[in-house]
Amino acid sequence: MPLFYFDVRDDGQSFPDDEGQHLASIDAAEAEAAEAAAAIAVDVLPARRSGELVIEVRDAGRELLLTVSVALRVQRIPETRVK
Repeated sequence: MPLFYFDVRDDGQSFPDDEGQHLASIDAAEAEAAEAAAAIAVDVLPARRSGELVIEVRDAGRELLLTVSVALRVQRIPETRVK
């Protein structure tokens, strides 16, 4: 089975995956990255109220294969007043 690395970028910080994970295919790696990005984003993004989390999927040679990103942006409309 191919080896994939899942490097995380969050709020200007990088967290490289030094171990990697053996998965059946790039489709499986994509699904794993999407699930991981969503799970991490649920924990970290709401506290900041904005930001982007990116997972970069790389092959055994560390070549970039795909990225998965999750973003949260809160925009208040100045004319909207809550009474």
